[in-house]
Amino acid sequence: MQNENLRFFFETNNDEWDSSVSGYITALVNLVRSPDSKGTTSNFIAYNYDSINKKVLGRTYPNLFIASLTFAYDGYLISVNNDIEYDLEVGSVSDLITIDFDVDVVNYSAESTLTLTPNVLDASIIISPNPVTISYKSTSATFTIAAPRTILLKTFYITWSKTGDTFPSTYADLR
Repeated sequence: MQNENLRFFFETNNDEWDSSVSGYITALVNLVRSPDSKGTTSNFIAYNYDSINKKVLGRTYPNLFIASLTFAYDGYLISVNNDIEYDLEVGSVSDLITIDFDVDVVNYSAESTLTLTPNVLDASIIISPNPVTISYKSTSATFTIAAPRTILLKTFYITWSKTGDTFPSTYADLR
């Protein structure tokens, strides 16, 4: 499989492939760094193309045969501020912002100590503590953000690097 300009090409060499037989094609797509949380994609068009005879053997249609992907992370999701944007006035410090586990299990606690390092594009934004640590058996961690008066009035996004996880990962990348 290769990805080219948001197109996925699957190649198979199967002597038993017979264009007169109809059925479903199932593909498992791994190691895609987005989307951010579980769900179903929008509809898309899938073609079954015969590269030897250079013709389309079949395709999906948005109103007849719908194609979509259902996706989910393998690990537990970690949410920052319950996935709600935070408005911070310049020249101030935020209230405590919580990072916790977004799981269906009640009272879930960390299976390992996780270190979450914020990656901010503007060095004048201060995050304390830095890095943020979710300790073993803890359910959450908190941090604050400080923005100077001189910072531009615009939207900033913080991306997070995660270390201390197991292999394979117990936790998904932070949203």
